[in-house]
Amino acid sequence: MARLRGAETVIVGIQPDVAFAMVQLGLTLKGVATVLDLEEGLASSIARTEERFLETKPRRPSDRG
Repeated sequence: MARLRGAETVIVGIQPDVAFAMVQLGLTLKGVATVLDLEEGLASSIARTEERFLETKPRRPSDRG
């Protein structure tokens, strides 16, 4: 549902036992980023937002190389 609204999902702080169980059950999280902790999650989200902003930012005539 988040993807339909234009959002990206980031899961933070999955405990090792939970990650192991997910692998054993064959659960995959395609299209969902996973990171170690909240600080890393925020850094990842900020970086992705900046990348998208730079991709969609209109160029000025003086910016052409």
